[in-house]
Amino acid sequence: MRKLVLIITLCSIFLANDTISINFKGLDIRDFVKMVAKIKDENILMDSGLNGKVNFISVKPIPKKSLMVLLNHVLETKGYTLVRTHFGYLKVVKIIDAGRSGLPVNSSKDTFQIVTEIIEVENMNVDILVSKLRHLVTKNSKITTSKDTNAIIVTDYPQKIKSIKRIIKLLSNKSQKKIRVIKLKHIKANVIGADITKISKNLFDAKIATNKLEIITNTKTNTITLVGKKSQVEKLTKIINKADSVDDQSSIVMEVIRVNNSDAKDIIKILNKFYAKKGKNILYQPSFTNDTELNAVIVRARQSDVEEVRKIVTKLDVPKPQVYVKAKIIEVSNNKASDVGIKYGLSGGRVTSESLVTMSANLGGSAVAIDTTLLGYIEAPSNVREIFSLGATLSLLETEGAAEVLSEPSLLCLNNKESEIYVGNTQSVVTSSSKANTSTADTTNQYKREDIGLTLKIKPRLSSDNKVTLEIETVIEDVLGTDANGQPITTKRTIKTTAIVKDTELVMLGGLNKVKDTTTISKVPFLGDIPLLGALFTNTTKTKSKASLSIMLIPYIIDENRSMQKLKNELSKMAIAQDKYTAQVIDILKDGKLIKNETLNKDENDSFEDDIEQELDQEVEKEIQRDKAKIEAKKVTKKEISPKQKINKSKYFYVNIGFHKNKKFIKKIKNDKNLNLKISQIISPRGDKFRSIIAGPYDTKAKAQAKLSYIYDNYTEDVYIQQGL
Repeated sequence: MRKLVLIITLCSIFLANDTISINFKGLDIRDFVKMVAKIKDENILMDSGLNGKVNFISVKPIPKKSLMVLLNHVLETKGYTLVRTHFGYLKVVKIIDAGRSGLPVNSSKDTFQIVTEIIEVENMNVDILVSKLRHLVTKNSKITTSKDTNAIIVTDYPQKIKSIKRIIKLLSNKSQKKIRVIKLKHIKANVIGADITKISKNLFDAKIATNKLEIITNTKTNTITLVGKKSQVEKLTKIINKADSVDDQSSIVMEVIRVNNSDAKDIIKILNKFYAKKGKNILYQPSFTNDTELNAVIVRARQSDVEEVRKIVTKLDVPKPQVYVKAKIIEVSNNKASDVGIKYGLSGGRVTSESLVTMSANLGGSAVAIDTTLLGYIEAPSNVREIFSLGATLSLLETEGAAEVLSEPSLLCLNNKESEIYVGNTQSVVTSSSKANTSTADTTNQYKREDIGLTLKIKPRLSSDNKVTLEIETVIEDVLGTDANGQPITTKRTIKTTAIVKDTELVMLGGLNKVKDTTTISKVPFLGDIPLLGALFTNTTKTKSKASLSIMLIPYIIDENRSMQKLKNELSKMAIAQDKYTAQVIDILKDGKLIKNETLNKDENDSFEDDIEQELDQEVEKEIQRDKAKIEAKKVTKKEISPKQKINKSKYFYVNIGFHKNKKFIKKIKNDKNLNLKISQIISPRGDKFRSIIAGPYDTKAKAQAKLSYIYDNYTEDVYIQQGL
């Protein structure tokens, strides 16, 4: 087979003198070396480790001079190459060892074998350059650097080295620096130097090493020196020459623009951001300076830019809307407030922000009509009844000792700006103690000052629909007492929330409770002070009381439709109306209250029962005639009912006659039997307590509950009454 291949090859050689056709499959690589040596008339020394098969398909003849290159490529696939020795013959060696075989250095001859080339580099760091070229060399070839001469040493095939040299040349040309000194005629070097630096940063990416540009300003010679690539220097030179022309410099002006409704510093920040994003013709961007005394913006720019800046400042410098927030922070005693609710027939059993509103709603229902004459000259808010009723409720609780207004701060806030008020004092707190190592055992304490009081933070944000978003944070710190070491024990209550309300709409916050232990000592004068025996004449009472904290906030928008002075006048007038309304409410409540300490005697009570029974019969008769249940409000009888009076009856069918809020309510039902009356007290599901008259047969064996309904203020409730109280 080998002889057949050689015969075919030799025949093809004689067929064409300058070209040769080679086709083989599965040919031993050693036989292929022998064939090439025969054709090229070369002596080749083979390595004993050279093994493998070779496949080559040629569709057209190849030049004879390329046969040695082909052999090198085949050997490269096996990790070998050809090296010509000093004795003239070729040697097959491993590529990794080729450098030690005395390769030609910087040879100008066209050769097929690996050579070594020294490439000098200018204006570039060879170490950085080699790190970028290393992937271009042949596998197992070598590329190193010489820092002293700033050169690169490459051992590879000539074609590879040519490619590397072309790349180095291109990179060197791009990195070549050019120096140009520009003499300025009409503009100061220090003025334009800063602008040119900004321009270069925007035009050229400094992260790229070849794009680094240096700008040197010389104020003595009024020159600017540019050091960079030719393209960079040319581009900046055109810009500097244009800026240094007479026409352009004559258009630069300086203007002072006064700011009336805003801070000039804030305006300048907006202008700088605006022109930075605009990004056109950076050299002519306006420069801005702040004058704090005049609160003015000083502009240096072309006349056309000054006019644009003036328009922007005019649009930004508009009166800022404000929000005036009236706050009231109230601490209510639950126990005392409950007593007040029972005393006056109000919902006061539970003291929360919701129950305060409920009590105020009761007051504002029909107890007192707001004086329309007084409100006639006041632009009162739409929820004036709610505000007045709540104010009257708080005044009532204060009068009865059930509530205490901790603070009534008022804050005038700019839109979208946080405002804060603090009321309190500072307390010394021991942070650490140390004792000296002496016989006196002196103790040294370290103190710090802590704020104890009320902090209210409000940040309003206005919307277009006359609503206010309030970001509210309230911190209340208080001293409960002292510990065994004499240190103050403090408590901290915090509310942090966000609410969206309309102008003048009430915001009620609550849910902060605290329990207070109270010790009351009462004694007989003189006798209670006697040692030992005084305890017999002394009474000590310990009570626990719960207090709830509620916060009221009412925002008032201050804008072109409502000035601050106008708001103050309206609030003053509303305060007068509030006082008058509160006084009327309290007077009516005191005059018409349903529970007093004194009780009726039996004769007066029996007479009253007869009157009620007669009235009940009349009402039931009317119901039979109308054939449906209705309720009528009647004037309250001034006679009082004793809560302890009982009438012994074995059977009842319940009919309710209730008294609440100066009204009498009768449940009308059909009845064909004589009704017996009983005096009782009813607590409704809403917590209201009131007197009622109960009548009718009742099945005591079944222990059933009779269900009755009563209606007041268009509100219906079902009350279940068990066997007589």
